[in-house]
Amino acid sequence: MTAEVALLNKTAVALAADSAMTLDESGKTYPADKLFCLGPRPHEIGVMIYNNAEFMGVPWETLVKMYRDEHGTHALSTAGAYADGLITFILAGNIVTPTREIDNLGRILADTYAEVGQLVEAACHDRLAEEGQLTARAEAAVLASVVQGMLADLNEQDELAYLDAAEVARWARANRRVIDAHIDDELVGFNITAANRRLLHELIVPSICRSVYSAGHSGVVIAGFGADDVFPALTELTTDGFMFGELKHERSEFPDADDGSDTVILPFAQSEMVQRFMEGVDQEFLDYLRSSVEELVIDVGRAVLNARGLRLAGRFKSALEQFASWQTGQFLEHASAFRGEYFTQPILDVLRYLPKEELGGMAEALVSLTSLKHRVSPDLETVAGPVDVALISKGDGFTWVKRKHGVDAFLNPHYGLRHSKA
Repeated sequence: MTAEVALLNKTAVALAADSAMTLDESGKTYPADKLFCLGPRPHEIGVMIYNNAEFMGVPWETLVKMYRDEHGTHALSTAGAYADGLITFILAGNIVTPTREIDNLGRILADTYAEVGQLVEAACHDRLAEEGQLTARAEAAVLASVVQGMLADLNEQDELAYLDAAEVARWARANRRVIDAHIDDELVGFNITAANRRLLHELIVPSICRSVYSAGHSGVVIAGFGADDVFPALTELTTDGFMFGELKHERSEFPDADDGSDTVILPFAQSEMVQRFMEGVDQEFLDYLRSSVEELVIDVGRAVLNARGLRLAGRFKSALEQFASWQTGQFLEHASAFRGEYFTQPILDVLRYLPKEELGGMAEALVSLTSLKHRVSPDLETVAGPVDVALISKGDGFTWVKRKHGVDAFLNPHYGLRHSKA
């Protein structure tokens, strides 16, 4: 996993990334580069990669550097244009091949059914704890319930207009044996009935054609100044690779011109510590509050009804549950507004006028905070290693504030000459 952060104000953008890459299920981590310069002047752009470090089996580092070499001394008009250019470069090259496309579809199938297996295993564990036993029939019912829930969630997501659902469905029918093989590989030991297998096949089309991304998706952050940009900008690309003639991806632009913001703190990948810093509370605690406050409201209502000799059933129960849900939503909404006013906004107000040399230190501190949390907790240490930090400003361009080196400059003098401006 990864911890990365981008800080933007009107003057500059600071990028910071840790150096840990998890390569296998054991959780063992290795050092990796995740932050790159897109080139010497006139390019004033930085790139960060998170989650999957490869695109269709090719390292993103290689793709970014090939894209950098192609642009030479020609600066693009906006930071967002570099994101468009990277997509065009990838699709126009020889990266996407039929073999890699099939491998990518297999990866998505494996990720989808691995998620099913994790959810079913957790649900079976809970059922076993409650009832003390779990029959094969009950296990099959749990699997069906999990898949139906996933289908309902998928169908609530936006459809991607550029992917043809009918074409994906035809491919799925033609490759039933391949899909069955992935089902059997990822759901070993589960009771898969014929009905459940049909449900599992139904997951394919929405998993590919809806706005959802597999566990193996890549995130690409492109930030800085285009030739015409007065203020820094950032584009985030999320992609699951190339399939059915299209690149499955979405892009987000920051700052958002619609909300008038000009100061942004953006965490990527593992963001929990940045949220704690910005809002003074952890998302897991907010989830706990939602369930516990709703239960508290219901308990109070039950006590009031009991005091008046009424039972919590029928219309009383339904009305109380609806009220508890509404009241909890109101409480959390007011709490969010309070956090915004007294926690988040004061930090953004300071960031707006923070000197650019201080931006890099703040970005590094936020990533280091996440790394420290993983080091002193029983969780896998998926955020670790030196923190690379870069600062990009108009005119000064891309500047390394802090950078690890894997090359001995004394033994490789040509390396220093080649990269002295990058």
